[in-house]
Amino acid sequence: MPDQHPPNPESAALRANTASVVIIGDEVLAGEVVDLNGPFILSHLATQGVRVLGLHVLPDEPAEVEFCIQRASRAAECVIVTGGIGPTHDDITRLAVARALGRPLVSHGEATQRLESIFRRDSTPEERAMALLPQGAELLLAPGIMAFGFRVLNVLVFPGVPRLLGAIFLANLERIGGRTVHRRELRTELREGLLAAPLSALAARWPELRWGSYPELTETGWTLRLVLRGRDPDELDAAFGMLKDMVVRLETRP
Repeated sequence: MPDQHPPNPESAALRANTASVVIIGDEVLAGEVVDLNGPFILSHLATQGVRVLGLHVLPDEPAEVEFCIQRASRAAECVIVTGGIGPTHDDITRLAVARALGRPLVSHGEATQRLESIFRRDSTPEERAMALLPQGAELLLAPGIMAFGFRVLNVLVFPGVPRLLGAIFLANLERIGGRTVHRRELRTELREGLLAAPLSALAARWPELRWGSYPELTETGWTLRLVLRGRDPDELDAAFGMLKDMVVRLETRP
């Protein structure tokens, strides 16, 4: 019987401040597939001001996935999961999420309809089983895409195929964070060690901002990328101005 539970009215937006990201697939751990989803998700969560507490890459083992999701859903306000929702024996994510959240797998009416539209009369039992979702699941959709992800409580599950994940994730991104984060960047050839103490002092003065120092080795030598993020553009500009002044003083000192 299709799941008759309506979506939770509070599920329209999470407005999460923290998230954990879970990438599932033996193929990633074996090096058969290069993970594109993790970096994509991390970069877009950053634009929404969501701080990622952890990135986990897991094998197709139901018990390991269940344990990780159960722990992550308690530690973070949002858990983003990708992979393992196809029709083959190693697609164990639906079952693992259901067990982690203590819910049975039930036939989801809208998911069934979408799968029927995709496969028509040629669907196999394994393909039809893709409509078995944790009870109370809400589909995650994107315009022009028949494939779907799903959400249960604070766990959001997306397809592992990067093009499908990209479309569905972006269509639902504002529901996850929904906050605009501004960003400033400055490059310098100063050594990171020379900046460490004054940069720490600036970070202590502006604790609401996120400060980053990222050294990079190029063909011509070392360069340092200084990144500043925050929600208040005026505060960000004031702090960034002080950062630029500090760098200029250090670059021009005798």
